[in-house]
Amino acid sequence: MSELLTIKVGAEYVRFATEGFECCQLNKASVFPLAQAQEAKLQCRKLVETGVAAVLIKLTIDEEPFVE
Repeated sequence: MSELLTIKVGAEYVRFATEGFECCQLNKASVFPLAQAQEAKLQCRKLVETGVAAVLIKLTIDEEPFVE
């Protein structure tokens, strides 16, 4: 099991770029390992301070073999 942090705005996720950020689908979102939780919190707080309704989300990933 892996755990990652990401930031969500409404139904979309956030991708950070040098020019700021953009909303996108999960497969394009910026993710942070739990060891970088402080950085993720800081980025989320910055968005909230600019009026963006951002929420920090923990993703939990379970791996299992694919069987059809």
